[in-house]
Amino acid sequence: MKYIDEALIFCDGGCKPNPGIMVGAFLITDGENILKGPVGNKFGEGTNIVAEFKAIEYALDEAVSCTRKKVIVHCDNEFVVKALNKERRITKGKHLKPIITEIYKKASMFEEVIYTHVSENNRFIKKCNAKCNELFNKMGFE
Repeated sequence: MKYIDEALIFCDGGCKPNPGIMVGAFLITDGENILKGPVGNKFGEGTNIVAEFKAIEYALDEAVSCTRKKVIVHCDNEFVVKALNKERRITKGKHLKPIITEIYKKASMFEEVIYTHVSENNRFIKKCNAKCNELFNKMGFE
């Protein structure tokens, strides 16, 4: 994979049922070309929100292979983005704090990480969502 100054990550996560089996997917672009993905993974048992966070954590692990500089993470879940940007306090979901802490630890591998909200209709988010659905289909979910 080529090394770039700025990586754009697009992530999606979900579970079936909710709570249930979690999956997530990501892809990495340089703004023009897809460099990696969409890549998906099963994360175990949890909720949709946890799956969204896990997808970001998974993507950050993989992004170090193409940059250590700037990463812009795109996610279609506004709550997740606001939580990572510290614009929203986690009051009820105390189980989310360790996951968020782990994401911040992984983010420290880069000079800069920006978390931004995008529509579920974003073409790259749609590719990640399709990868999640592919994983669910392989597990027998429709």
